Order: sequence, then C-alpha cells, then structure tokens
Amino acid sequence: MNRRRLSLVALAALALGPVVTTAIAATPASGTVGPRKPSVTWQGQTYAVGATAGGTADSAAACPPVNAGGQPCDVFTITSDVPASYWTGKKGGLTVSITWPDASNDFDLYAYNANGDLVASSASSAPKETLTIDKAVGAYEIRVAPFLVVDSGYTGTGTFASAPQGGDPAPVAAASYRGLAVATSPKAEPRTTAIAPFGPPLVLQTVDIGREAAEPTIGVDKKGAAFVAAGAFDALPDAAPVGLARTEIYRSKDGGKTFQDITNNLGRDSNQTSLDPYVYVEEDSGRVFIVDLAGAGALIPYSDAQGET
Repeated sequence: MNRRRLSLVALAALALGPVVTTAIAATPASGTVGPRKPSVTWQGQTYAVGATAGGTADSAAACPPVNAGGQPCDVFTITSDVPASYWTGKKGGLTVSITWPDASNDFDLYAYNANGDLVASSASSAPKETLTIDKAVGAYEIRVAPFLVVDSGYTGTGTFASAPQGGDPAPVAAASYRGLAVATSPKAEPRTTAIAPFGPPLVLQTVDIGREAAEPTIGVDKKGAAFVAAGAFDALPDAAPVGLARTEIYRSKDGGKTFQDITNNLGRDSNQTSLDPYVYVEEDSGRVFIVDLAGAGALIPYSDAQGET
C-alpha cells in the first residue's frame, strides 16, 4: 500500500474508533531529571498505522490511563527529582518535546500528574509537540497519541530548568585566569606560578540552550555573539538501536541569556548527519565555520553574517 491509501485506511478506522498497530514500545519506559541531570531522552514506539481522537478536550478518550486497559497511546513516565520546597524563590519547570521525521504524520502530547489529572498538552499539526509543566515535582505520565500516523515512530525529550525568580541564572563559579610560567633552563622543571589577574574576573554560569550537546564547542565573536554546536543522536530516529548523530547550531546575542537555533540559516538539512560536531569563530573577521566530519572528508558551511545567512 502507498502512504495515501494507508492514510485513507487510518481515517476510515478513526471514524469507527481508535486503531493502533505497534511494533516497539517506548525505550526506556521511564526517566528522571533534576538539577544534577537536566535531560532525558527516549525512543517512542513505531506505529504501522495509528489513529485516535485528538485535541485537548478528547485527550481522556484518546489516551486512557495505562491501568484502564486497551491503551492505544505510547506512555513514558518522567520524574522531576525535587521536593516542592525546591521551587521557593525559583522559576522554571519541566519541558517535554516529541519530534518525528515526516510532517505528514501527526502525534499529540499529553501530561498527567500522579492523581491522573491532565496538567499540560500540545496538539498542533507540526512535526513537533512541546509542553511545559511549571515547577514540576514528582512523577508525570507522558502519553503520546498517534492522531494520524502511518509507518512512524517519534523521539521524546524531557528537560529540567530552573533560575532565580525574576532573574537570570545565578553564577556558579568565579575565578581569575592562571598561567603557566616555564623556566628558560632546559634542566629546570616547569613550575606553575599565579599570574596577577587583569580585567574583570572570569564568571561561569549554566544556561539551558534548548538542546543536548555532545562534545560541545563554543565560539564568540568581537561583538559578543556566541555560537554553540549542539550534537545529539536524533537524526533518522528509526535507525536501530538509536538515531544517527545530528548537529544543530545555536546562537546567543544577549550574553548567553537565550539561544536561537540558526541551523537552517546555514543551509543544512534537518536530518544531515555528523560524526563530529564542531564550531569555530575566526578571531579577526568573525567568520563562523561549522565543521561536520563526514567519513574521509568534512562539510564546512560558514557565515560572514553571524549565522543570519
């Protein structure tokens, strides 16, 4: 059957009631996030054909609790590992997103607390759904409904973030640079000597850029724009046992307070794979180079416009 015919089959089945054909359940089935482990990723089950009632108002019918039987939806349990007192004087919470490769398919996303109450949902038509649970505490049941799906799975990500109420993330460390003074005599052992600091102290702070970043590199130009290469295993997620490596490029122009995805500006396909993510900013010109190792060679898009083009 071609995709159009399968879609018609799914629509006809939807008129009669939920229909689901599954291949693989969510892997893993649960995960925990918190200040020490801010993110977790899982691979959703694959649907040969899936169709359910959609929309927030119909979420209970589309995704009944697991213990009710006849579950047509995929389920992942995510736990925010902080007590309620943790959020005193803080803002933030838990953000859950799902993505899938083909925009012709459509999944919906729901979150329920331990009492079975719907606390957040996302039911658009884009190839991505995202919901946020403000000041999340304890376990939540994430239910993913195949609103109209043909031959597709999805990838899920849960991210924990917090910051002081009414402010930016607090600095977590501050220090002056230390240099290495090497003796001129080849017979003398090198020794480490503190160098008198100059200028403002080095201040480090943690910021959620909005994506996992394996082997992260960062470059900053003379105007203060920062560029980060964020690599995760989420390209072509149907590839077993996990998705292939894919790099997105993020930029901040406000001192690291917020980051924007500029990957598409650089002409990169969303499923373009990369074996070694890397970003480099040339000091004098500010030209941004994105280096993607590709077997025996490398793909190197670059920008002279801070990643705008």
